[in-house]
Amino acid sequence: MKRAIGLALGVLLLAGVVRAEDDKKPAGDLSDPVEILKRMNDATKAVTTVAYDVEFDGTGDAGKFVATGKGSVILMGWTGQSAEKYRVDVEATKPGADKPRRVSAGADGENFYLIDHDEKKAYQDIDPAVVGSAGQLVFGSLVLEFVHPTPFDDEVNGKAHELKGTESVAGTDCYVVAVEYANGQKATWCIGKEDFLPRRRIDHFDRPGMGKGDVRKTITKLVVDPKLNDDSFKLNLPEGFTKVDDFAP
Repeated sequence: MKRAIGLALGVLLLAGVVRAEDDKKPAGDLSDPVEILKRMNDATKAVTTVAYDVEFDGTGDAGKFVATGKGSVILMGWTGQSAEKYRVDVEATKPGADKPRRVSAGADGENFYLIDHDEKKAYQDIDPAVVGSAGQLVFGSLVLEFVHPTPFDDEVNGKAHELKGTESVAGTDCYVVAVEYANGQKATWCIGKEDFLPRRRIDHFDRPGMGKGDVRKTITKLVVDPKLNDDSFKLNLPEGFTKVDDFAP
């Protein structure tokens, strides 16, 4: 009987030690990919304005039609189709080009504009098409989920999800979640383990006539809710540049 009591006390004491040790440990990683996506959805909805640096490229056959470059972006608001206000400064090389091209572009809620740094020209109009062929570079750098009212509903409601593990993206520890969407398209998201904000998107494609590859977009620096105002998004014509009353080529 004494032995049984002694064993029972030993178990209780050991359990107390284990609980004490557990209390010192950080919370364990999440294991449900849908729960991680839901948390990303909620965290991103709470963002009002954002500033980030981004790098983008294509691998495999995607390199044949996706530019490789980097840029800096600020975003605010949503119009129902795109960001209400944005400003982008990007330098990228299109497939087949022998040198990079630098452009700046933006929308101030009324006008859209493009600044071509090579030609030292600026274009502005109420039509977003004013950016011309540079649109691929401009819009390819936007992570519109930051200002979308339901940023990751499509991911949460996808038909297949898989947690691929964790990895560091630009110094941020991330969950890596693969998603197959309702339409069959596939993507992989890297999601910050601390703030549950997106740090990388990889779109996977395998299409007849186009080949197989990935389109990657990586956020290398992220500032949530920076102080922005209307002037942050307006066209500021650099010294020595000419404003052209026409659409960019």
